[in-house]
Amino acid sequence: NSTLRILLNGEVISVHTDYLDEEILSFAPVDVDFKAGYLVGITLGRSAHYIACGYAEWRIDELIKQGKLIVVDRDDDPELWNMMILRRR
Repeated sequence: NSTLRILLNGEVISVHTDYLDEEILSFAPVDVDFKAGYLVGITLGRSAHYIACGYAEWRIDELIKQGKLIVVDRDDDPELWNMMILRRR
């Protein structure tokens, strides 16, 4: 068992928590700044899997920690997380 389970070919399977990271990154524009909220929205709308908003936000934060996404500008107010400006590395 793992924290994340997905439906794949009609079967529920356990996967590592970073299973969807590459898919999330694939939705991030290249060579242009974008808002974190944009990446969440495009991920929820285009993913082949049902993804909760909170999960997408958590994985984006993890991708920032890993250096795969760069924070260009951010407000100190956590309520404005979705307005954070990002760039894909």
